[in-house]
Amino acid sequence: MVGTGKSFAANMKKFHDLNLEGTPDDGPLVLAFALLATIEGQQTMLRELSKLSYPKLDFRAGELLDENASIFNGQKGVFASNEEKDRAKALATDIGATIYKTNPLGFGGQALNIVFPSTVPNNCLPLLHSRSKKSQLPWYPLFERLVN
Repeated sequence: MVGTGKSFAANMKKFHDLNLEGTPDDGPLVLAFALLATIEGQQTMLRELSKLSYPKLDFRAGELLDENASIFNGQKGVFASNEEKDRAKALATDIGATIYKTNPLGFGGQALNIVFPSTVPNNCLPLLHSRSKKSQLPWYPLFERLVN
């Protein structure tokens, strides 16, 4: 899952520097692949890969997630009204701040609503995957990540 693209781009740069620097331009095509990617993440990946010296690096995603992947983007979405959406966002932000003070809506503020069978991406709402760190407001997630 590529959310903002920052982590995957940094890892691809490390891979490039260790394995592809100095490889002839007629070498093999190297694909970086993700099952899911946000449009922002795809753009970050393509931009960062284009800065590397090996020209045959590309990024592909099985499915691109539009703005509707973020639970609070767009119009009212799944909520009955914009007011209900605003109240839900305020509550998610309050709970999220007890988990990740600087990213209460998930890494990059993306507020994604995605859960995999064995983990939850950190771009998702923290209230989905992590316990609160403040004892006065305990929060126990439905889909707890093993690593936070």
